[in-house]
Amino acid sequence: ADVLRSLSEPFDTGDWELGGRALKMWNEEWRRYVASLRLFCVAEDHDDLLMWAHYADRHTGIVMRVKCIPERDTVLCAALPVIYQDDLPVLANLPVWVEQMTGQKRSVAGRDIFVRFVCTKSRHWSYEKEWRVFTTDRADDGPGYVLLKLWPEEIDAIYLGCRMTPEMRQEILSRVKGHLQH
Repeated sequence: ADVLRSLSEPFDTGDWELGGRALKMWNEEWRRYVASLRLFCVAEDHDDLLMWAHYADRHTGIVMRVKCIPERDTVLCAALPVIYQDDLPVLANLPVWVEQMTGQKRSVAGRDIFVRFVCTKSRHWSYEKEWRVFTTDRADDGPGYVLLKLWPEEIDAIYLGCRMTPEMRQEILSRVKGHLQH
């Protein structure tokens, strides 16, 4: 909220020099925030060959089908779909910017800008059918990741890679039988 106020202040007061400082401050704050941002990504399909090649160690890993449980308010319930498009998102093009600065058009809310930037990927990746959950790092997390807790009932199915070693297959099946009877 402070960042958004600092961005609107120079336009409200006509102080363009302050606007440059505010924009620099906002840019630094944005970089710090992005460095702390963590994404939990899921895809709609469990059987896409490219997804198995890219994310399941060339068919030697596993894919877990997970589900949102609204009555538990699980993290998956906050997932947002990725938008696939040819161009990178922008805050506004020149005509839209002018309309916003002259009061002819309302500015886009900060949350909408955030979602537009972090939920947009090139159309080349559209086969992923990705959804994303956002969080920021916490003191008890490791560098570069956040440990999200999943309820056992959020794991709906487990698919084993066709190139998985027999030892790994047995290890996974024994863990599933012990912890995920459903």
